[in-house]
Amino acid sequence: MKDSPDEIVREIRRLVDAQDWDGLVPLTEKYVQRVGLARPDVWPEVFAAFPREWLLAHPRQRYFAAVYQAVTGRYSVPDGEELAEYARWVESQEHPLPRDTILLEASRLQYVRLLGLFDEAPAVLERIERLTVEADDYRGLDDIMPSVYIPMGTTRLFLGDVRGAISAFAEARRWSSIGPPHPAYDHASNYLALALHLSGDPVLAASVQAPWAGRRRHPMGSYAYVYEGASLMLPAFAALARLDAEGLERAIGGFDAGIDDDELWWVAAHLRARHALYWGDPAVAAERLEHLLDEKAVMAPPRTLIRTVLLADLSDLYQAQGDLHRAVDAHREPSVEHPLAVLSRARLQMLLGDAPAARALLPVDAPDGLPRATAPGSWLALRAALDRVSDDDDADRFAVAAAAAVRRRGDLQAIMEADPRTRELIIGSGIVAKDLPDRPYAAGGFRLTDREIEVLSALRVHESVKATAEALFLSVNTVKSHLRTVYRKLGVRTREEALRRAGLQ
Repeated sequence: MKDSPDEIVREIRRLVDAQDWDGLVPLTEKYVQRVGLARPDVWPEVFAAFPREWLLAHPRQRYFAAVYQAVTGRYSVPDGEELAEYARWVESQEHPLPRDTILLEASRLQYVRLLGLFDEAPAVLERIERLTVEADDYRGLDDIMPSVYIPMGTTRLFLGDVRGAISAFAEARRWSSIGPPHPAYDHASNYLALALHLSGDPVLAASVQAPWAGRRRHPMGSYAYVYEGASLMLPAFAALARLDAEGLERAIGGFDAGIDDDELWWVAAHLRARHALYWGDPAVAAERLEHLLDEKAVMAPPRTLIRTVLLADLSDLYQAQGDLHRAVDAHREPSVEHPLAVLSRARLQMLLGDAPAARALLPVDAPDGLPRATAPGSWLALRAALDRVSDDDDADRFAVAAAAAVRRRGDLQAIMEADPRTRELIIGSGIVAKDLPDRPYAAGGFRLTDREIEVLSALRVHESVKATAEALFLSVNTVKSHLRTVYRKLGVRTREEALRRAGLQ
């Protein structure tokens, strides 16, 4: 028999028709994942046909049947008693097969995630990795390991270990390339692309995603469906990186009813929040995100990337409204390190007028004092804005580095952190972007002096610099000097923009 899915399925159906249950055992053990992902309608029918007495005498197949029976969504796991029975059988053997010990721990990992017990996840991940390294019998591993490494990757993602997640998804792709073609390869590719987007590298993400990324190919309730949530996110991330409002709105509109019950619900919430931040209503989005965090509190505990990203989004939405008190509150909880959260905290310090504290949060300086080549473009753009506020000569250097990072990684969101001069440098570096949204945050990093506020307020009343100088008993050159400083601090070029940014219009 060849290893093509159609021929395997024909052989499976022949054995079922003949009620040759023992003859089906080798096929379940070699193709339970391959067929489950390629033809998700097959195994549920087959396992439903097995006599109950036969399944009770074959614990491995009984557990496979429980897995397929439970699949209705990403968090679905077999009944606890079925898992306990499988565990008793595996642990009762003197020399259990690695495929059984690994599958048992992978199932335990699913339960840990289902219950929100993320503190227990690292120990389970470590056991799976140890069992894989120590495996001395590889029967069946090429079939199950891709579907083991994908949830390992998503778990590492939840815990804030983005690099570890990338490695796990890459390992899932590697295992998918061993033996007959494995449909998990495309799913692992989409998860890898998702992790790369979350690491800020949309160019590399686009190079690894599956050709069919952007849609689901199987109905809800099927085994393959639960792996396809990542696919739906990829066009939205790509549109966000391009600052393509219509593309992002269209991609979000393509999220199906299952996405909010998927393990990646928080990624969908993040994408919706960014759309509202740049093109929508930050106040409405902030309220919805607050409710979502309350509703999903068990699945988004502190010190996870889930809560870290969504609280950074929440703070950004409040920053866009000028509600800095609530923006600060959103960052009070313990979090994991992620570029988005670091950026949000640094920008908040800038908006609060503490440029030195903001600068200290952004590790963009190489040992030689030059901009760090691996720093995210958004960090470099914000650093340029901070330096420009402080009249630092390094501002243009960091702006040029930001433009280079945007070119390299293709993420135009850096523009949203840029002051006008840096924005010009990024756009003028050969990157084409039409209808760019305005910077959503009030120009921060400034505290206008009493004299600067007085000059700007007088400018609101008087039509000319000369009239303003006369009203304040200052020289024209002194007023011009104050205005240059005010314009630089506010990141504007005209009187009208300065008055609007300072809330004096």
